[in-house]
This record gives sequence, C-alpha cells and structure tokens, in this order.
Amino acid sequence: MASGASPSFSVKGGGLPTDEFAEYSADVPSFRRYLSPALLKELLCIPAHGYITPYPLTLPGLKVQKGLLPGTRSSAESQLDSEAHLQFVCKVYEAVRRDLCEVLEKRRKDRKFIDVVTKSCNQQNQAAMRGMTQKERRSFFLSASYETVLGKTDEKGEVVIGARGPEDADLAVDIAPIPEKLQGKHVTFFMPPTSADVAAKALKSWHPIDGREEPAMQRRLVEESGILPKWGADDEDSLVPDCRSFQTSCRTYVDCCRQYVASAVPPFKKQRCEGTSLLNARPDNLAYPIKRIPGLEIPDSGHILNKCPLPLHLYDFCTQLFHCWDLGSDALTFYVPKLETEDEARYLRKLISEAGRILQEMLSACQGEGAAAAARGFEPGSVRLIVVFESPRLIFRMRQVANILHPYFAGGSLGWHDFLAATARAFRFDSHYRMPLKSDPNIVVEGIKASHERVAQTIGRSGGIAIGGMYGVVPEGGNVDSEICARIGFVKDLVTQMARGLDGFWIGHLPFVRPAIALVEAYTRYRTEKLEGGSEKSALEDLRALIASFFVNLDSSPSSSHATGGAQVSEEDRQSYTEYLMEFIQRDDADVKSLDEKSDILFPRALLASLTMRRPEQESLESVEANIRYNVFQSLQYIVDYLANGNACVGLPAANTAPVGSRRTAFVHVLDDMATLERSRWEMWSEVYHGRFPRTAFLRVLFEELAFIREGQEDGVKKICVRWTRRAEGDAYGGGHHETEKWYQVAKCIMIQLVCDPEPVEFVSELLLPFTLPLLKDSRNPWAQACEIQNGVEGGAATPSGVRFWRRGENSVTEFCTYFEEVFGSVEYAERMSQRQFNGVEEALEFSCYLVSKALDKAQLERALMFPTGGAQREGVCAEVAGDRDGLSRLVSERLRRVLLPDGGTAPFRWAAAKAVVETCLLRHGCPGVSVTVLRDLQGKWNLVPDGSHVASSSSSRLSCCAVANTTTGGLSMRAQPGAAGLVEKKMSAATHMQMASLSKTIGAAFALDFFRVHGLDAKTTPANSVLRSLPSEGERFVLKSAPGCPEEWAEEVMLAHLISHTAKGMHYVRGFPLPGFQFENDCPGGRPPVEDLLLHAGKYGYDPAELLVSRKPSTVFKYSGGGFLVLQYILEKMSGQSIEELVRPFLDRCGAQDLSFRSVEEIGAPGIDSPHAHGHLDDGSPAAKGGRLLFPELAAGAEGTTEGMAAFLAALTNAYWDHEAGSARQAHAAAGRPCGEE
Repeated sequence: MASGASPSFSVKGGGLPTDEFAEYSADVPSFRRYLSPALLKELLCIPAHGYITPYPLTLPGLKVQKGLLPGTRSSAESQLDSEAHLQFVCKVYEAVRRDLCEVLEKRRKDRKFIDVVTKSCNQQNQAAMRGMTQKERRSFFLSASYETVLGKTDEKGEVVIGARGPEDADLAVDIAPIPEKLQGKHVTFFMPPTSADVAAKALKSWHPIDGREEPAMQRRLVEESGILPKWGADDEDSLVPDCRSFQTSCRTYVDCCRQYVASAVPPFKKQRCEGTSLLNARPDNLAYPIKRIPGLEIPDSGHILNKCPLPLHLYDFCTQLFHCWDLGSDALTFYVPKLETEDEARYLRKLISEAGRILQEMLSACQGEGAAAAARGFEPGSVRLIVVFESPRLIFRMRQVANILHPYFAGGSLGWHDFLAATARAFRFDSHYRMPLKSDPNIVVEGIKASHERVAQTIGRSGGIAIGGMYGVVPEGGNVDSEICARIGFVKDLVTQMARGLDGFWIGHLPFVRPAIALVEAYTRYRTEKLEGGSEKSALEDLRALIASFFVNLDSSPSSSHATGGAQVSEEDRQSYTEYLMEFIQRDDADVKSLDEKSDILFPRALLASLTMRRPEQESLESVEANIRYNVFQSLQYIVDYLANGNACVGLPAANTAPVGSRRTAFVHVLDDMATLERSRWEMWSEVYHGRFPRTAFLRVLFEELAFIREGQEDGVKKICVRWTRRAEGDAYGGGHHETEKWYQVAKCIMIQLVCDPEPVEFVSELLLPFTLPLLKDSRNPWAQACEIQNGVEGGAATPSGVRFWRRGENSVTEFCTYFEEVFGSVEYAERMSQRQFNGVEEALEFSCYLVSKALDKAQLERALMFPTGGAQREGVCAEVAGDRDGLSRLVSERLRRVLLPDGGTAPFRWAAAKAVVETCLLRHGCPGVSVTVLRDLQGKWNLVPDGSHVASSSSSRLSCCAVANTTTGGLSMRAQPGAAGLVEKKMSAATHMQMASLSKTIGAAFALDFFRVHGLDAKTTPANSVLRSLPSEGERFVLKSAPGCPEEWAEEVMLAHLISHTAKGMHYVRGFPLPGFQFENDCPGGRPPVEDLLLHAGKYGYDPAELLVSRKPSTVFKYSGGGFLVLQYILEKMSGQSIEELVRPFLDRCGAQDLSFRSVEEIGAPGIDSPHAHGHLDDGSPAAKGGRLLFPELAAGAEGTTEGMAAFLAALTNAYWDHEAGSARQAHAAAGRPCGEE
C-alpha cells in the first residue's frame, strides 16, 4: 500500500480471565495443547526470548518474535510482516475467531463421542465373538452384525461419522468452472518452499535435469502430452512450523508466484514483498504453484495476539492473499488439509469471504494513484481450493463440502497417509481393527481403492479435479537394485491411480516428474483406445517402450549423486521387469474388487480401509515385533531430523522388495513426513494398547533401536540415515546440525508418550512444536526444560536426568521401566525392577543387587555396559569391575540410591510418583485443589498410615495430604500453586468434602450384597422383578419391562446381580440436580428428588424413560449402567423402609468411614458445620453449576465425603476380601469377593 496510506484500526480482545495462566490462549483454548499457558507466559514475560510489540498504536495487543520483523534480521531479504500486513491478518482473525473456536470445540466433542461409542461397540463385538473359531470370527467381522461407530447418532440426532442415508449418494455437486491452468492431468511434485534454490527446482520441474540423458520415447511423450506439472508447495506436513522457517517459506512462495505470473509490479509494492529472481534461465513451461496450508489446530508461535497465538493456517492464507491478491487464481490456489466436518468447511468459506471483504476495504481506504482501481479489480472468487480428503469423517461428506465451498471448490485429493492415520485414531478402541501396515509397499494397490473411486466418481464426474495420493519412494543414489525397486513401484502406483479414474497424483522425487508425465500420456492413450474399442496396438507398444526405457542407464540415473561403476541392467532383466509391469497393467482383474455404495453394507468400512483382518502368521508376536521395530527405527530418526535439523520431509532408508527374479535386498528411501509419523504411532499404539504387543516389549525394542543407532550398527537389513552425534567439547549449545544426541533423548521420551499413553495426544505436533522454539532448541537438556516449563515445576527426581513426563502418574509401569533403564542400561533390569513393588528403598536396593549379581546373564550385562546414559558407563566401569558382578552391583546400587533419595532423605521413591500425580492435577489439568489419602499394607492388613498425620507443603498450598507419612518413612513435600482468585474461597484441608461420583456404586454394591445375603436372597439367582413385585405397594408399582421389539422374558431374566454388574440396564450417565434453593431447568425446585420419582416420572427430571427399559439379554453384554443402581436403590429403600443414608450409615461407620455420606452438607442443614465442599469449575474458570456443584442419585453417583473416609471404606473392603474365614466385623468376605470377580 502507498506509504502513509495504511488504514488505522486496533484489534481488541474480549474480557480475559484473571487467573495466572487462564488468560493465555483464552481466545482459542485448543492451542493450549501445543503451547501451554505456562510456556506462553515464559515466552512473553521474559524479554530475552525476543517477543516485542512492534506497532503499539495500531496493534497494541500483538507481540511478534522480533526476528520476523522488517530490518531485524541480517538477511538481505525483505520481510513479510509490515504494519499493514499484520493489521490485515489480525482483522481477519477477529472476524472469524469465534467460528474457529466453535468448530474446534465441536471437533473435540465429536472425537469424545466416537471414542465412547467405539468402546461400547467393541464390548458388544467381543461378547458376540467369544467362543468363535477363527473362521467364524472372520465371517462375523465381515458381516452387518459387527458393530462400529459408523452411522451412530449423537444426542442431537446427528451422524458423527458415516453417511446420513442413501440420499447422500444422490446429492448433486455444483463446481464452478475450473481455471484453464488447473484443468487436465495433475502430475504434482510435492516439496516445501524452504529456500529459493528448492523453489526454483520445483518451478522448473518440467525441464530435463542438466547433464542427464533422457530416453527418446520419454522425451517425445512429454512434449506431445502438453502436460505441465504442478508444484505442491507444502506448508503443512513437510515443513517444520517454527516461526522463522515458516516465514521464509511464505516469503519464498510469494516470490515464486510473482515469477510464475511474471506480471508488472503493482502500485503497492512498498508494503508488499518485492520479488527476487528465482529463475536465472528458462522461465517458460513452469510448474503451476499450489500451496498447502496448515491444518486448523496448529498455532503460530511467532505471532501472539492478546496472549493467544494466531492460527497458523490463517496467517499463511492471509499472507499469501495480502501479497498476491492481484495475481488471481495463479497465485491463490490452495490445498486445504485436515478438515473433518461440514461446519469446518463453512468456517473456511467464511475465512475466505471475510478476508476478501477486509482486503477490499483496506484497498479502498488507501490513498494514492491506482488504489481505487485496484480495489475494484480484486476478485475474492479468484481463490480456489483443492480439499485434501484425509479424514474418515469428511470423506462421507464430499458432496456437501464441495457445495458449501462453492465457488471456491475446485477439486479433491486423497492424502492417504493422513487418511489411514485418522481412521486408525477413530477406530483406536476397536480391538479388532487393523490398519494397513506402513511397511507394506502395496497399500495403494490393495488397500484404498474405495476412497480413490469415491474421489474420482464424486468430484471428477462433477467437473472437478480428482487427485490421488503420494508416491514417496526415492531410489538410493548409485544403487541399481534400488532404482529398479523404486521404478517398479512407481509404475504400479501411478497406473493403479489412473485406472481408478483419478486425474493425477503426487510424487516426492524430482527426477520422476518427466517419467510420470510420459507415463500419464502413454497410459491415457492406451486406456482411451481400449475403452473406445479401437486398435490399441500402437498405444500399447508406446507404453511398453516407455516402461522398458525406465530400466536403461540406471547407474547414471539423476538420483545418483556419484559415479557408481556398477553394471548396467541386462537385456534379459530389463525385459523381465517390462513384461511384469505390462502384465500388471493389462490384467482385467488387476485391481481389487469394488463395492457398491448404495447396496453393499460393507461399503462404509471399505471406504475407510477398515476391513483388514491379518493372517494368523501376521498376528504372531514375531511378526508384530518386526513391524513395531520397523516403525520405531524410522520414527526415532524422523523426530530427530525434524528437531535437530529442521527437516520435516526425510528420506529414510528401508529394505524393500528385491527386484523381480532376484533374491537381493534393495534399499530405497521412503519419504517420511508428519503424516507417515502419525501412521506409525497409531499402528504401534494400537498393538500395545490392545495387548497384542506387551508394553515392556515395546520399551525393550525402543531401547534396542536407540542402542543400534548410537553404536552405528548398520547391517544388510537396516541403514541409519540420521546418525547419533555428540556436541564437540567446548562447542556452544545451539541445537545445530552436528549434534543429535540430546534430540535422541527427546525422541525416546516422545515415542514413549505417543505409544504407551492410554490417552495419547491427538496430533504428534502437540509434543514437537514446543521444541521448535529457540528457548528449548538451544537448551542443553530440551526435554527436562520443556517439562519444567510445561508442568510449572522445577526439575526433580522423577528420572535420573531430572526429566518428567507431561502426564506423570497415568503410565506408572512405563515410566518406571524408563526410570530404571536410565539407572542401568539393561532392558531386562528395567523390566524386572518396574514390575515389582517395593515397600522401601532398602528392598529396592536389595532386589537390584540380586538382578545384577545373579539374575542377568553375561550377554545382558554386556548390552547394559554399552549404554552411555546408564549408571555403569564405559568411562566409569573398568574391565576388572565389569567382570566382577559384586562390584558392578555395588556401582548400580550407589546410583540407584542417589536416584531414589536425591536429597539424602529416607522417603521411598513411591512418594516421588505420588508427588508427580498431584502436580499433574494441579498444574497440567488446572485443578484448584487436590486431596490425597495414602493406604499401606501393615502386616497383611490395609489401613491408613498409623499416625494419621496431615501434611501441607506451605501456607499458600491448595493441597491436602491426608495420612501420608509416619515417623519412619519421612514426609512428602508437594509444591503447589496458590489458589486462583474467584475459584477457591477456602484452602483445601483434610476435612474438605468431595463428590465420590461413580465410586458411590462401589459402596452400594458392597452394601447391597451383604444386605441381600442377610435377607436370604442370592443376588445371582434372584430375579429383580420377583423382589419388586413383593415390595409394599404405595401408589404406582415399578417393575422392569423390556424395550419395544425385545423379548418380554428379558425383563424377567434380570437378576439382582445384573443391576450391580452393568449387564442389564441402560442409562450410562445419570443427570445431576441443582442444590436446594436453586431452580431446575424445567421449573422443578432444586434438590435431589426421591429415586422412586426418578423411576416412575423419569421424563419430568430430564431422564429418558427408554433407558430404564431392558434392551439387551441380561448378562450377555457389559454396558455401563447408572440405571441399574437407581433400581437397586429403590429395592433397598422399599425393603428396609429407610432412606439409603439411614440404611447404609451403620455399615459405613463399621468401616471407619464416618466422613462418607449419601446426604450433602446442604441437605443435612446442620448450622455451623465445618466441612467445606469442593466446587466444580469449567476450563474458563466459571462455576460448573449454580451453587458450585450438582446433586446426583445416591447409589449411582451421590456419595460425598473426604478422601480419608473413602480410603477407610476401601481398606475395609480389601481386608474383608483377604479374610477367608469369618470375614471382618466391618464387611463380609463373600460380599467383598464378588465385586472383585471371585465366585
């Protein structure tokens, strides 16, 4: 814009919470998963991190990493972030911020719904398949009886994943005319614009590479085809999103677009990037540039507005629009990834329209020659989108998305790595789901036909662009066998996609661009003549000649970086490869079977490639371990190259299928990006979570692969691409290219978090993004510093290196295994130590000595001595000690003692775990307060620690630790943050009452079994309806009834035990009610209604009466049921003539649980009672309900009390379980055994 003509406006944020951390990322809470509030506070509050307010008058709330601003970097390149540009970005953000928050919150809720339903379906399927043979299980898996989340509706009646009905298949798609340069076949070279050199190569990808001989047939077909390649400038999975690299990419791409269009410099050049020449020759026949922007959830770490990062996709899109608005669709065509729903498509449409509107306003407001004409000349409709359908949800809504995005929508692509990863995430709790293996080179050919055809038939036949996915295999330079493998796969992959009706594909290897164009032309001619019934002989011969030319002069291939001196491919082998591929192309049944969308019940699952059932040999532990090992080896190297060297697209060596007729192993480079990493981690997570591969076995593989890389142990099966390098002595830390050791330590921790966490992060980027910040990248110990900041606590003794897991306490076996592996580098030692529970330090030291001196064999000890991070390092263990087991065990014991007792105290290390759990609740999850009670096994009897002491760490603590220590074991000091203003009126204490939620069911079950036994009723054989019919009648009588369409006898088959074991009734969640004195939603007064009213008049209180009906055969399927406990409470109260509190009170008192009650403090109404109650709060700090909390039906979820009271009950229950004689005075053994599964 003309100098001095920038419109002036301020971007103002709404009211922000006053909590110390809540104000960070308050505008878009989803961003907290990537950049925690604690990390943002560290960045913004410490000047050394370089965040400044560059334009305080117009953008007072914006802080920018100063290296991104004009004139702040030594590079001669001009910068993007002018004042007008940032005004534009921020104004667009304010216009769409609420919409973005809504769709991201809806995404979170939908994912939770998918998880809940998938778990329920999995339980039903497991029950149905119990006792089946392998053949019967396979038949059931491939039948309509197999339950999945597909087609299931949420509480609003919306289908969350899957087609809504047959009408979806008939919905017409309206696509605006496609710009001429976007029409035709798409041979797209995918590469991020990381530098001017890379961008120039991409733009000139049509041209032969200098100095390389090209076969005449290939050259002729390329020139006759008229096809110019496309360049997929990837700002998403192939680009590390650190702010400086990202801005360099944006700047380079702007220059590329100007070079491509070669238009006159516009009158507003002073406020826009001035293009630099990227092309020193041959500006003709350039590749058409298409930018892929990031997904919706990624934050921009370089631009923070009102303490919230700007969305990276918005910054990227708006930057391109601001600097290239005058170039039309030639510079404004985008790939859009990671959309999941139609609502997200509507958000995207609003983003484009609002950006266009705001840009026109800013152009019109400018003064200067040509400004008004430019504003009139800008056409917002010049933006065109190619949506990457890589979500298992969005692929069912392809037609709807195309219509929503009209007129911007131009076509669709299938990002199949992300597609398979997202599908695996959706089905993660389905134990029978198997995702296609990453190590399988035939995934495209055999695994994803239905999704290819859907893109082709839905988008292509409607006039849009239908594109497949990536061929990412690159030959190893100078390796003839590698060239042959890569080219055979190249032909099969591309021909398969073209045969399915797609208009194009992506490739990741520059020398394959011209062969791909020639192959498209030759195959299209052959296919056309064959379909039209003409003579296909000449086209077939051209195709054969082209394929044969792919295997000529391979040792001088463009992929070769040096002369090989190797032999040429023999004529016999060349003919063999050619005939193999021609046979593949010509077979009518070469492709897998298609399923009909309208008539085949398995089509939805086929569309998601979720019909895979592996062969028995593929399910063996050895086969699973081989795939786990492959993924671990590749993933470790990818993460390290990503973090250490800033490479997000990494060619990792992999042993591939040997050339046809050869038994040799051929290495190729498989291009890994963030999408392939997502695939790998979900494949591994599923195997571990569902118990098909033990968690400790995964850790063993992880440690072994780390040792393999560290020692450089290459062999004929594996090659190392990213080597283990150490910082040279005296070199400053800077996270440079020459050091990877510290990043392998980070990669190890991230891998454990990704694979072993039962509730892992949604995207790997959540763990990686913080390490792209200079604050952590330049750190000596990035993981330790990240955890210190993220957890808001100082490094402690969580591991020997001070490293703390971000979700400490949720993964104790995994964490302790890693913990002990750092003490002594033996996987066997770590496994044995982690699986044993110790009552104190001396017991742990004694067992450690036993392992090292006697249990581990020589080979295991030798492997342990190779670990430089272990306690017995090579530098510190001489040959004499290494051969002396007793001496070695003493060294290990000394290190173990220092780790377990870092401060020289006497507390066993288990207190460190308890401390970390509390810190996780307080700091990571934002709990205002935590109450802890500890039980100990005292000579076979569980009880509270004898002295019943209560420990608080400081006067400002919000932590209540009940009975955590005695005089012999020492105290537990827990660091906690002060209570937030407005959230906590009183500090936590041992007397603070908590809601016990579903632990109420445990109390009710234990009491009811005793109650029925005393009254002569066997809960397992007594029908519930016989008891209900015998109860005194007071008005309406309640009995169990079967749901409509279900056999009436099901209701009569419900036994009393079924009410307790969740195998008869429904109603997963029981609704709560306001405290007395507060109004209910439907004008009913506050307070807890009698359970009889809930059963007889369920609708009055917002309960669904249908959920109280028996809708499944009792005892066949477990389904969590609050409704069963409503009926149980009704029976107990009617049989006894007492309220549940009056009835259970003596039982609780006998258990020592005087602080537990089925009546709230408010209901008791005792004046002056000194037992404050914890109140619930939402993420934004607002109360969870009027009055602070809700009241729930007593036995289902309504118990309240202190943690000490709950612990006393659990101690009584445990002691009764082990009392095999008369039981205890508090609880009968028979009743205590049944909830634990004992007959």
